[in-house]
Amino acid sequence: MRMRTMVGQARRVLALVALLSVPASRVVAQREHSPSGVKVGLQLGIGTLVTPMAFVVGGLGSKWVARQAGASEAQESQVAYFGAWGLAGLTTAAIPPLLVRGGNYPTALVGTLAGGAAAGVMVWAGRAIFHDKAGCGVLCTSWGIVAFALPAAGATFWYNRSR
Repeated sequence: MRMRTMVGQARRVLALVALLSVPASRVVAQREHSPSGVKVGLQLGIGTLVTPMAFVVGGLGSKWVARQAGASEAQESQVAYFGAWGLAGLTTAAIPPLLVRGGNYPTALVGTLAGGAAAGVMVWAGRAIFHDKAGCGVLCTSWGIVAFALPAAGATFWYNRSR
């Protein structure tokens, strides 16, 4: 009976060592293959620039398709809204994988959604904070730029983390 207990304990210790060694090896592998600051900056910058362009193209393209399909004006507007956000999200999430290989696109898409949600909160908070402040200048502009860049930042962060 005592031998059986010792074998069971040895198995538990080996399993614990194995579990603890997996995260350590993954961290070492990530350090060896992490993208340079230039590539991360490009992922963030290009993603921030591409997002509004994809939004406009997605909205206009979806509205055109809806019009060709015979949708009413209200339906066109709804289709354009979803098409704009959909293409903007898919395109923003596609930028990090185009610049750095080895990550997971769905993870970048989740990062885009998280960044978009954070941007929504910033917009809501910005309206509450700066609503009656005429000429808030640099602070309002900086606030807007950060909110604007958050979807690309989320995509970049989560994609590179998935590598």
